[in-house]
Amino acid sequence: MRILTPNLISTTIADTIIIHNPGLTEKKDEIRYGLEWMVSGLIQVILTIIAAIPFGVVSEAIVILISGAALRMFSGGAHANSYFKCLFLSLFQIIGLSLIVTYTPNLNEYIYVFLFLIVISGITVFINAPVLHKKKNMFNPKEKRKLKYLSLFTFGMLVVSGYLPFLSDFKYCIWLSLILQSFTLTLLWEKILSYGGNFKYK
Repeated sequence: MRILTPNLISTTIADTIIIHNPGLTEKKDEIRYGLEWMVSGLIQVILTIIAAIPFGVVSEAIVILISGAALRMFSGGAHANSYFKCLFLSLFQIIGLSLIVTYTPNLNEYIYVFLFLIVISGITVFINAPVLHKKKNMFNPKEKRKLKYLSLFTFGMLVVSGYLPFLSDFKYCIWLSLILQSFTLTLLWEKILSYGGNFKYK
């Protein structure tokens, strides 16, 4: 029996769309890619909420998820070699960061450490984004340059958003999410994922 993954679901839906709309054949890959993002995003939101409820960190987990996903949408990054490994690794990271923010006292005492890491992360995004791997052939140099600028813009806006009154309580959630996501753009992260053959160019 085939396991239902976002890729399989999106491919099936895209095939159905093309059957009923032959004029969209040339757009099939784009349709499938967009559907895969939507399906995988929905699954991750649901599982993140379920995993966060027992720890009382639902709000923190959602902010971390959205912040990281917003940057990753443009910056890309390395994945594990299967959807489920990637999903559970992501859940572990999100819940872990949520617990750190929620249960670490006096995080403001480490503000300069966070700011230093944010600067390093911004430089990493500037140098490495976008990390597309398997999908790199889908984008020409101009489009890749646009993705880099969008990555930097998104990174900057999210950093600043941590100072907004209605998001100030989640500042460190946003920052830690950005720091972690920028780390996924590095060769070191690829080497970590490569241990045991768990890396996949995607």
